[in-house]
Amino acid sequence: MANYLPQYDADDNPSIVATAAITGGLMITGAGAVAGAAALNVIGVAAHDAAIGDTVTYFKNGVQRITAGTGGLNAGDLVKSDANGNGVTATPTTDIAATVGVCIQAAAAGAVALVDFK
Repeated sequence: MANYLPQYDADDNPSIVATAAITGGLMITGAGAVAGAAALNVIGVAAHDAAIGDTVTYFKNGVQRITAGTGGLNAGDLVKSDANGNGVTATPTTDIAATVGVCIQAAAAGAVALVDFK
Protein backbone atom coordinates (compact mmCIF):
# COMPACT_ATOMS: atom_id res chain seq x y z
CA MET A 1 0.00 0.00 0.00
CA ALA A 2 1.73 3.14 -1.22
CA ASN A 3 -0.37 5.62 0.76
CA TYR A 4 -1.82 5.09 4.21
CA LEU A 5 -4.25 6.94 6.45
CA PRO A 6 -5.55 5.54 9.73
CA GLN A 7 -9.24 4.73 10.09
CA TYR A 8 -9.35 6.97 13.17
CA ASP A 9 -6.88 9.53 14.42
CA ALA A 10 -5.90 9.52 18.10
CA ASP A 11 -8.07 12.61 18.65
CA ASP A 12 -11.15 11.22 16.89
CA ASN A 13 -14.14 9.88 18.82
CA PRO A 14 -15.29 6.86 16.84
CA SER A 15 -18.64 5.13 17.12
CA ILE A 16 -19.95 1.58 17.17
CA VAL A 17 -23.37 -0.05 16.87
CA ALA A 18 -24.79 -1.05 20.24
CA THR A 19 -25.60 -4.76 20.56
CA ALA A 20 -27.06 -4.20 24.03
CA ALA A 21 -28.48 -1.22 25.91
CA ILE A 22 -25.66 1.14 26.88
CA THR A 23 -25.63 3.91 29.46
CA GLY A 24 -23.41 6.90 28.79
CA GLY A 25 -20.32 7.06 30.99
CA LEU A 26 -19.84 3.29 31.23
CA MET A 27 -16.94 1.40 29.70
CA ILE A 28 -17.89 -0.45 26.53
CA THR A 29 -16.39 -3.27 24.49
CA GLY A 30 -15.60 -3.81 20.84
CA ALA A 31 -18.72 -5.99 20.73
CA GLY A 32 -20.90 -2.91 21.31
CA ALA A 33 -21.96 -3.76 24.86
CA VAL A 34 -21.24 -2.56 28.40
CA ALA A 35 -17.93 -4.03 29.59
CA GLY A 36 -18.05 -6.91 32.03
CA ALA A 37 -15.76 -7.76 34.93
CA ALA A 38 -12.09 -7.46 33.96
CA ALA A 39 -13.07 -7.25 30.28
CA LEU A 40 -10.10 -7.57 27.95
CA ASN A 41 -11.83 -5.82 25.05
CA VAL A 42 -12.71 -2.39 26.50
CA ILE A 43 -12.52 0.18 23.71
CA GLY A 44 -13.51 3.28 25.67
CA VAL A 45 -16.30 5.10 27.50
CA ALA A 46 -19.77 5.57 26.01
CA ALA A 47 -20.50 9.23 25.27
CA HIS A 48 -24.29 8.83 25.62
CA ASP A 49 -27.08 6.32 26.18
CA ALA A 50 -27.85 3.97 23.30
CA ALA A 51 -30.47 1.32 22.65
CA ILE A 52 -29.76 -1.89 20.75
CA GLY A 53 -29.04 -1.01 17.13
CA ASP A 54 -28.23 2.65 17.87
CA THR A 55 -24.84 4.10 17.07
CA VAL A 56 -22.92 5.12 20.17
CA THR A 57 -19.92 7.44 20.17
CA TYR A 58 -17.14 6.56 22.59
CA PHE A 59 -14.07 8.23 24.04
CA LYS A 60 -10.96 6.09 23.83
CA ASN A 61 -8.16 8.37 25.00
CA GLY A 62 -7.41 10.99 27.60
CA VAL A 63 -8.82 11.54 31.06
CA GLN A 64 -12.29 10.08 31.47
CA ARG A 65 -14.87 10.48 34.26
CA ILE A 66 -15.59 6.96 35.47
CA THR A 67 -17.98 5.94 38.24
CA ALA A 68 -16.03 4.00 40.84
CA GLY A 69 -17.33 0.53 41.59
CA THR A 70 -17.12 -1.45 44.82
CA GLY A 71 -14.20 -0.35 46.99
CA GLY A 72 -13.77 2.99 45.23
CA LEU A 73 -10.59 4.13 43.51
CA ASN A 74 -7.47 5.85 44.85
CA ALA A 75 -5.11 8.07 42.90
CA GLY A 76 -2.42 5.88 41.37
CA ASP A 77 -4.60 2.75 41.20
CA LEU A 78 -4.58 0.79 37.99
CA VAL A 79 -8.19 0.59 36.77
CA LYS A 80 -10.24 -2.17 35.14
CA SER A 81 -13.94 -2.64 34.47
CA ASP A 82 -16.28 -4.25 36.99
CA ALA A 83 -19.31 -6.32 35.95
CA ASN A 84 -21.32 -3.12 35.33
CA GLY A 85 -18.82 -1.12 33.26
CA ASN A 86 -17.66 0.97 36.24
CA GLY A 87 -14.04 1.30 37.36
CA VAL A 88 -12.44 -0.82 40.06
CA THR A 89 -8.86 -1.37 41.17
CA ALA A 90 -6.85 -3.73 38.99
CA THR A 91 -4.20 -5.96 40.56
CA PRO A 92 -0.86 -5.48 38.76
CA THR A 93 0.12 -9.15 38.96
CA THR A 94 -3.15 -10.62 37.64
CA ASP A 95 -5.16 -7.91 35.85
CA ILE A 96 -2.57 -6.19 33.69
CA ALA A 97 -4.29 -7.25 30.44
CA ALA A 98 -7.61 -5.85 31.68
CA THR A 99 -6.14 -2.51 32.81
CA VAL A 100 -7.67 0.47 30.99
CA GLY A 101 -5.73 3.25 32.71
CA VAL A 102 -4.61 4.90 35.93
CA CYS A 103 -6.80 6.74 38.43
CA ILE A 104 -5.61 10.34 38.86
CA GLN A 105 -8.40 11.59 41.14
CA ALA A 106 -9.82 9.32 43.82
CA ALA A 107 -13.49 8.59 44.39
CA ALA A 108 -15.55 6.51 46.80
CA ALA A 109 -17.78 3.77 45.39
CA GLY A 110 -20.58 5.35 43.36
CA ALA A 111 -18.74 8.66 42.94
CA VAL A 112 -16.89 9.87 39.84
CA ALA A 113 -13.13 9.29 39.56
CA LEU A 114 -10.81 10.65 36.90
CA VAL A 115 -9.02 7.93 34.98
CA ASP A 116 -6.24 8.54 32.46
CA PHE A 117 -7.05 5.99 29.75
CA LYS A 118 -4.10 4.30 28.06
